[in-house]
Amino acid sequence: MQSEAALRAVTEDVFEQLVDDGVVYAELRFAPLLHLEQGLTAERVVAVVERATEELTRSTGVEAGLILCTLRHFTAAQSLETARLVEQFRGSGVVALDIAGDEAGFPLDAHVVAYRFAREHGLCRTAHAGEACGRRACGRRCGYLRRNALGMGCAALRTRGWWNI
Repeated sequence: MQSEAALRAVTEDVFEQLVDDGVVYAELRFAPLLHLEQGLTAERVVAVVERATEELTRSTGVEAGLILCTLRHFTAAQSLETARLVEQFRGSGVVALDIAGDEAGFPLDAHVVAYRFAREHGLCRTAHAGEACGRRACGRRCGYLRRNALGMGCAALRTRGWWNI
């Protein structure tokens, strides 16, 4: 997904699936920095997906927000760049910052500044945790990043007392 046309096609495909499944609201997560290999800028990537989402919302009736992801293997600079994109596109369909990726292999240290920036600028923040490292990972992410929501805490749900994180 390295061109505007490819980004639009994927967005259209997602909306087709949402319509087929009877979904009325969805939050689409993606990492804009993964789509720069053929010359697109991160800003252009977000603008293309945001515009396609807006058009498809109008034509399908499916409401959607965009969550921009930083990934665990990203540097602090890349993570902060993603947070700045969330701020730049706030109010245009972008609803939050998220962190995803290999929680077992990469510490959170590189992402603290980005999450602090997001918090200080009133941006919504989510964190995906628990897939690989269980309840303890959920607790670390929740406390360390001071997120608003937790996604995919499936391992936490299987752990007695998960709500104490």
